[in-house]
Order: sequence, then C-alpha cells, then structure tokens
Amino acid sequence: MKTEHYETIVIGSGVIGAAAAATLAQRGRRVGLLDQFAPPHIRGSSHGDGRIIRYAYPDALYVDLARHAYPLWQAWSERAGEPLYEITGGWDCVPVGSSVMADIERALTTYAIPYERLNSAESNRRFPQFHVDDDLAVIYQPDGGVAFADKTVRAFRRLAQRDGATLIDNLRVVSIEPDGVGVRVASATGDVISAETAIIAGGSWTGHLLVHLAPGLLPLVSLQVQVAHFPVQGNVDHTKNAMPYFIDYSTPLPHYGLPQIDVPGIKVGWHMHGVVLDDPDIETIVDDTTLPDLQAYVRRRLPHVSPEPSKIITCRYMMTPDEHFVLDTLPGLPQITVATGFSGHGFKFAPVIGAILADLASGLRPEIDISEFGIGRFTTT
Repeated sequence: MKTEHYETIVIGSGVIGAAAAATLAQRGRRVGLLDQFAPPHIRGSSHGDGRIIRYAYPDALYVDLARHAYPLWQAWSERAGEPLYEITGGWDCVPVGSSVMADIERALTTYAIPYERLNSAESNRRFPQFHVDDDLAVIYQPDGGVAFADKTVRAFRRLAQRDGATLIDNLRVVSIEPDGVGVRVASATGDVISAETAIIAGGSWTGHLLVHLAPGLLPLVSLQVQVAHFPVQGNVDHTKNAMPYFIDYSTPLPHYGLPQIDVPGIKVGWHMHGVVLDDPDIETIVDDTTLPDLQAYVRRRLPHVSPEPSKIITCRYMMTPDEHFVLDTLPGLPQITVATGFSGHGFKFAPVIGAILADLASGLRPEIDISEFGIGRFTTT
C-alpha cells in the first residue's frame, strides 16, 4: 500500500474532471487526476469524434454559460496548439409558433446573440442536407459548431500533466472519507490518496461514490443511450465544412446530430431516450427501440443519408430530475465538490465548468452565478 498527498484530488478524468484538473494545474495547484480507466474511453460520456457547442438554448441560463465558455474554448485551443472545436453553424428545427421556438428566440435575444429564422422553403434551399416540412421553421445560429471530443479530453489531460498534475489511470476508487478538513480516498488496490480538497466528477459512478458520503442526497439517474453514424449517399456535402449541427424539436424527445467529422457518416441521436443503468459497471445494454427510431428519423429528415448505419455506439447520460447540472460543495463538507447531472449537454461547457470547479475546490467564489446548480434545490421542501 502506498500513500500520496495532493492539494486537490479530481476523481474522474472525462472532459469535466480533466478540464478542472487542467485549470487547477495552470493556477499552480498540486493536483492528482484519478480515473478507473484510461480516458478517453467508451465507458463514459466524453468519447467520440464530436459534440455540439452552441448558444441556441430554450433556457437563457445556458446561453449565458455559453457566453463564458466560447472564449475559453479558444484559449484552451491556443494552449493545446491545436483546434479543439470548429464553427459549423447551428440548425434548430422547431414547430412554427411553438413554445420552444419562442423560448430559443427569447433567450438569444436576451444576450444579443445573432440568429436567423428560416421558413421551410428557405431552409431547404440553403441547407439541402435536410428536408423540412411546411409546418416547421428553422432557427439558424451562425456561431454553433462542434467540439472534438476525444481530442479535447486528451488535450486537457496533457496540459494538466504539463503544468504539474499527476495522472493516475486504472485506479478504481472504493471510498471517499472526510479527514478533518481534508479528504482521504482509498482505491481497490489498497492505495490511499489524501488531499485538502476533492472534486467528484465520476460520471455514471457518481451516485456510487456518494453513497457513504451523502446517501440519498442527489436524485441521480444514469442512462445509457445509443447513437448511430449513417453514411452519406449522393453528392451533397455533409462534412463540417458545409453542414451545421442539428437539433430537431419536432418530436416529443428531440433528435440531434453532427456533420461528418472523423467517423464516416452523420451522427444521429435521440436525446434523453435510453436504458436506465442501475449498475454503472454494466458495459452495454442493447436497446431495440432506438435504432428503428433513428432510421425513421433519417428517412424523414436527411434525404441524402442512408438509413442503414455504418456504426452504432453508446454513451452515458447522468441526469437530475430537472435536467440541470450540479456544481456545488457537499452540505457540511466544503472540501468536497460534486460535478454531475450533465444530462447529455455538458460537454460544450467543459472549459467554464472546469474554471468553476477549480474555484470551488480552492475556496473561491466563482465569478459566474451558479446558484441554479446548487444541491440545495433537492434538499429544500
């Protein structure tokens, strides 16, 4: 058994934990970044060739957060010496006159974010990759884009290590215990790591990591979702150079997708639809209902894409009941910060969330108002 000590331990090295560790290390803090696997890996929520980044949200809270995230994406790209994202434009399909249409436009207008509203004919002419029916409209936001998922995780980890952080992979945490004003973390191999503060960013394993610290405190649900890549057929350009990301609110659960990045084909997913994972150690559960729905969506909306997938992959959602994040210290344990509940839309905010978590773990008050992300919303009656 060995014992190590750091100023801050970050448990979980997906994009959120890695961003937090990189920010702390950049600020000169002695950091240990732990993961039970070797990220990026397919067991979490941060893998793949791309994720959506956007301003276009029905909730102004996230438009404001995006305003803080975008400059940090550029800053981290410069530090990494490579682009971690690319602007493609964003295409949101909404029923004409719907509340979601009004909410997106109101949220963008609140922060003076430019956008265009296109009717179906205008969208079909301008974006031949999609077919839009007459009862639908499109909100086009030119600053939307794609973040390069695996590349971003690797970059944050590399930069954290370059600035002095210790990366400890393939180490499974079995207990987290307050130790006076600090924290002691024990691993499955018997190693003990202590620190002044800890950040828990364990993805699907977060509930298990909290079970002894704060049993029943957070009503978290872990989902496994399936997404698929569908090959392009024909000569319409579907690469990130010509096609925007897309989110389609014309169905009860939105569909979304990315232009072709590295993996051949268009990535298409069905937001919030998946299989509940009571045990996060289960690697894969096949959901027989997802693929037929995605194929039907492709036939309806993407006329130049084959409905026969070239690749099917899984991803994890960690959800709170209100679908908002948790960014807070544990009640009575200010040395332990929790980052969870990113519900399939947290990746785009990783640079700013990393800064928020670094502040919390350092005893600082974040410059951004995070009161909406507090644990107290689940504990008050």
